[in-house]
Amino acid sequence: MEPPNILSRIPYKQSPLNPAEFNLTHYCMSSLLSIPWNDISATGFEYLAKKYRLDVFSDTSNSNEVVLSLAGKIILIDVIIPTNGSHKDIKIALAFADATGEQYKNTAAEDILQSAIHENNTILLERNVALLAALDRCSPSVQQSCFQYLEALKSAFNLIYASRLRSQASSDETEIIMSAEGKPLNDNNGNLGLQLAFWKYQDSLYTAKISMNELPSNSLPSAFYGANLVSETPLKISGEVNWLPETTMTQIPATMELLFEDSHFVFPEFGVQSLLSFLQITDVNLSENFIPYKNLLNLPNQTTAGYPSMNKSHIIYLGGIDIPARSVHRIPFSHPRQILGIFQHVRQYLALQTIFENVKLTSTKITATASLRLNLIMKQYPMIHMQYQELNKLSNVDPVIANIAVLPNGIIQLNSITYGTTPINQNDTIKIQKMLQKTLNIGLVLEFAIPKLFNNLQHT
Repeated sequence: MEPPNILSRIPYKQSPLNPAEFNLTHYCMSSLLSIPWNDISATGFEYLAKKYRLDVFSDTSNSNEVVLSLAGKIILIDVIIPTNGSHKDIKIALAFADATGEQYKNTAAEDILQSAIHENNTILLERNVALLAALDRCSPSVQQSCFQYLEALKSAFNLIYASRLRSQASSDETEIIMSAEGKPLNDNNGNLGLQLAFWKYQDSLYTAKISMNELPSNSLPSAFYGANLVSETPLKISGEVNWLPETTMTQIPATMELLFEDSHFVFPEFGVQSLLSFLQITDVNLSENFIPYKNLLNLPNQTTAGYPSMNKSHIIYLGGIDIPARSVHRIPFSHPRQILGIFQHVRQYLALQTIFENVKLTSTKITATASLRLNLIMKQYPMIHMQYQELNKLSNVDPVIANIAVLPNGIIQLNSITYGTTPINQNDTIKIQKMLQKTLNIGLVLEFAIPKLFNNLQHT
């Protein structure tokens, strides 16, 4: 069996007869499984149970309703469907088995499932059933329940977040979201489980959900399982998390995952390899799944961008974007201590992606006032070599040339910037760097900064 693909939404597999070819049958089956479920009839719920490998039992003894029981090792979801009624008349009950053989209920989780049914939000309902089924399948036993482990993760990350917030001079959570383990969101917006908010940009808040999955092969490390994860004093003086030793935990035959369900992230091959190296994951099948970076982000080699409020527009030339890349939907990990490092990688390549997405074609009737050339270079970190040249001037104007590094955590570092052959002074460089960090929009920052820089140079 070939090594698995671990980051994509659909796990493409090669043909067992010819490893150089895709297994078209597996691809088609995987694609069909990725189609959203939207059938809330009894037949539809039976299909949903089978899709996520839950046992399903049907009780039709009452002519007025059908009772379906979706069962795993630990969970039991009863769905009561009236013979004549709408989605608002469907009732759901959720129960869990505990180590004593008894059942317990989680009324909050049950209410979330019920709410999704009443709102006919089949996408959200399927997402929640998928999480419940995954945690059930990955639980080695009732005694080692992944549902209990999820509660331990919630407790740990809530404790870490509260400690970081107390240690700050202000109550602003942005720094924690943008540079630490993120902000825990429990059962957020109807999504069962634990999400971590790890990035803010403009009005958007990016989150990742913690889930679990079966180990597809020996190439992925087993998850460390424990009832307690952090010390009573969760943060060391250095600010690092005081995780309990791994010797207090046991490994189970499953892997944890960070799921990015509502976002489209693209990593260049360089970033994928860096991430896998950090996770100490080797022997995985990646070679057949890289697509050019520009294709995944729908980037042209040449485009225009307008800034109507400034009466400016750019002809933009993009280079270095033919490098191999791939979409990232899930990232496996074995211990929650790895989440910080994962987020450092994701923020880095999300910042890079946003910079390039901010120069996509925008409709403008303004004649181009400048050309902007951006060339992506992969070194230790992604680098963008930038050259800005004003157009339609009566005399030649020196170009602005800069080298921008995108560091872990999405930190923007302006390594150099010159106006022609004249270096920009340090104070102005720092101001431009801060504007780039805030906006991730090179063209917008240049149009704002160029007049000030030109005036400053004239007075030196």
